[in-house]
Amino acid sequence: MTRDKNTVIFITIISLLCAYLVLPIPNKPLGDSLLKNIKINPGIDLAGGAEVIYRVYDQDDPAIELSRDDTQKVAEIIRKRIDRIGLKEPVINVQGNNKIQIQIAGIDKEEWKEYKNIIESTGVLEWKEVIDPVTHESEYKAVQTDPNVTPQGMQRVENPYYSENGEGDDKYKYVLLDKSPIVTGKEVKNAYVSFGGIGKGYAVEFILGGPAVKKFAEATKRLAGKGKIAILLDGRIQSKPSVSGEIPGGSGEIVGSFTQKQAEETSIFLTTGSLPALIGRFDPATKKYIPKQPEMETVVGPTLGQDAIKKGMIACISAFILISVFIIAFYKTFGVIAVVGLVLNVIFLLTILELLGATLTLPGIAGIALTVGMAVDANILILERMREEKAKNKTIVQAYEHGHSKAMTAILDSNITTILTSMILYFFGSGTVKGFATTLFIGIITTLFSVLYCCKAFTKLYVYSKMDMELKFMRFFVNPNFNFIKYMKRGLAVSIVFVIASLFLVKLKGEESLGFDFTGGSVVTFQLVNSSDITTVREKITSIPGQNNIPKYSDAQVQIVADADESLRDVALLSKTTSRRFQIRTSNNIDELKNDLIKVFGLVTPYEELPATSVPDNYKIIRDRQAGFWIRLNFNKANFDFNKAEQLIMNQSRNLLTMDNNFVPPEPYIQIINESGGENYQSIAVMITKEDTERDNGDILHNFKQVLTNLSNEQQINLVPYPFLLEDTIGPVVAEEMRNSTIWALLISWIVIIIYVWIRFFSIKFGFAAVIALIHDALLSLAFVIFLGIVVPKAAGISFSITLPTVAALMTIIGYSVNDTIVIFDRIRENLRLFRKHSFADIVNMSVNQTLSRTITTSFATWLSVLCLLVFTIRSSGGIWELSLPLVFGLIVGAYSTIFVANPLIILFNKGNKPNVN
Repeated sequence: MTRDKNTVIFITIISLLCAYLVLPIPNKPLGDSLLKNIKINPGIDLAGGAEVIYRVYDQDDPAIELSRDDTQKVAEIIRKRIDRIGLKEPVINVQGNNKIQIQIAGIDKEEWKEYKNIIESTGVLEWKEVIDPVTHESEYKAVQTDPNVTPQGMQRVENPYYSENGEGDDKYKYVLLDKSPIVTGKEVKNAYVSFGGIGKGYAVEFILGGPAVKKFAEATKRLAGKGKIAILLDGRIQSKPSVSGEIPGGSGEIVGSFTQKQAEETSIFLTTGSLPALIGRFDPATKKYIPKQPEMETVVGPTLGQDAIKKGMIACISAFILISVFIIAFYKTFGVIAVVGLVLNVIFLLTILELLGATLTLPGIAGIALTVGMAVDANILILERMREEKAKNKTIVQAYEHGHSKAMTAILDSNITTILTSMILYFFGSGTVKGFATTLFIGIITTLFSVLYCCKAFTKLYVYSKMDMELKFMRFFVNPNFNFIKYMKRGLAVSIVFVIASLFLVKLKGEESLGFDFTGGSVVTFQLVNSSDITTVREKITSIPGQNNIPKYSDAQVQIVADADESLRDVALLSKTTSRRFQIRTSNNIDELKNDLIKVFGLVTPYEELPATSVPDNYKIIRDRQAGFWIRLNFNKANFDFNKAEQLIMNQSRNLLTMDNNFVPPEPYIQIINESGGENYQSIAVMITKEDTERDNGDILHNFKQVLTNLSNEQQINLVPYPFLLEDTIGPVVAEEMRNSTIWALLISWIVIIIYVWIRFFSIKFGFAAVIALIHDALLSLAFVIFLGIVVPKAAGISFSITLPTVAALMTIIGYSVNDTIVIFDRIRENLRLFRKHSFADIVNMSVNQTLSRTITTSFATWLSVLCLLVFTIRSSGGIWELSLPLVFGLIVGAYSTIFVANPLIILFNKGNKPNVN
């Protein structure tokens, strides 16, 4: 008993320490030093972060127009680099044909600089032979002072090891290398950081693949004992080791004065590859590209609305309370222990995520939700087993011991399959999938610890103090004995019909049902005259009517945009709700979007082209010529001088209109009329005749605007600023490579599940049955979302489309489904050993009945919490309800398939015969 008390004390201390790290306690002791880097970063969807836009251009000829596919390749390499740094789950889009938009969740300025360095570096790694300074002394001396002198076949590079007292090539400021590389970074198969200990520092180990192994071996053999190989990153020498002998295996290390971050960056470049094009910005003044400088750098707010975040928090708390009340009502004091275990589980999980510096997004929250569901399941599994053992007239201590022992196998099997799935998703997935997998993997570990160690210790202490207690648990069914076998074939037939219908629906409407995350659309950053609350902005945008009065922008993602020079930690967090600048992403047409924003928010543009119908009658004929274009200019009201503006416009326009020497009509005529404007601006209407409009191949309007823009830039006139700071088409968040990696990750995880279940249950048929059941659940849940998108009127203000939260929900359903199925399979395996005279069908039926209370209780508790999440957030903007909707349906389907799909399949696969599980 003393040992048990010590265990409880140990758990209490660990729990309090973790809670201290996790809870938002202000002014924590040591908080400014020891704990400052321990934190969970909310994702872009929850708290915003930094945004940067780069233009992509050809490194050999910037004039070459790159295709969207070329730019997408650059974007994918950047995504891989960021994924290698940590769990940031960036949002990366291709804009137009040659721009990349990158958003990274809540990081400070110093960390942002490090990320930009990773993003902007070309990452070209080369291994080149160092030219011998003795045999080529004249060439070395020639290149030291004249950069234009380059010996044929050689390359002049600055020597980082230069010293006036240096020996060999180190006495030269510039070193000569063979122009042709021995191998390049493209030929590296793998790379990782190593630490050589005190005095040796960090190094980068690399492994070559393919023909590079032979080339590297031949070069090191030739240079052994007499030469050096320089390792260059983007043309700069990282290290210049002497070759001591042949390296036949294609492996080696890059050593130098590396810090840990520098070594990590180099390994990232080796494993992700170099950028196939340069990134930077285009300078319109010089008409040249400036490498490694962003076109735009800003701070953005969360994509989820404050209403969604607040309702989501309320829903999560309410769901947890509902689960707690339900479990306590069912299992009394043991239910209280289970709830304490759930709290500890979440605290342990969040603590580990903090220590890893992870980013928490909606898919991560889905991983936490699945963790809680599996923790509930594990506790209920143990308690139901204890009930069974107590019903056999065993003492409470025996019921406790045997209940834990018999539940252990099912808990381990179901959780190990989920662990394997999460590992596969992490290693083969990317971005969002990787974040979900990380949270899920850690969650399963903390679940096993909280249930099998913490709750077990609490329960043991309680049981041994109440030796004569009875287990008065509630239950849905008392000794159920339903004949499921009688209906299993019918249930399987119904499932087959629904699967075929789902496949047909996905094939027919799947592409149409894809949301903005998969299809891309338009992005516009606009600026209001006055600051506004983001909730108001979102409501105005999502209420804009389209055809048949259906909301046009129900899929809109709206974010606050702040100045880049503001602190990244203080801006775009949850407290930031008002701004003048906002960014909207939507699948709609960009021109339509801009026109709607102008109408809804009363945006003032410097130019307004007026329709011909608005031309006053007395101006329709001007000096015997018809009116041409009729345009309104808007000026800032402060310091507005009509006479000055009129004279400047007249002079500049007349010069513009008389440029064409091939067409000399009567004197160009311009009419300028002073008009009233809004509260903060003054308007001028300008009319130019039709003949003048037709000059310059019809480009006169464009040229006219350009002249006025130049005058405004030179501050000769004060036009109002253009309200659209950024406008472009944008590619999907889930690019093709990311989509393919996710599909491969799921396929491989299913194969791993089949193999694991095959090993554990001595039959591959169990594995196939389990995987078919989870595919059934995911497919029906996906079809359910598509079906709602067809039958529910969009006028309801809800967009049923397939988005990233939908993908996260489907992965959660898969994880939950396989867990549920394995629990029943485990009972079937146990009963096959106990009831050798029963038929296989009878054993399956018996096993389903024995676990029915656990199946219904677990499913109902989890379903109740997800339903709560859906009800609270269904009318809020974006994300959370899109995550909970498929789960509400998927959990029901999962419980159904466990009984009526997986079990009939193992009977059919075994042709009714008992499988050998010994």
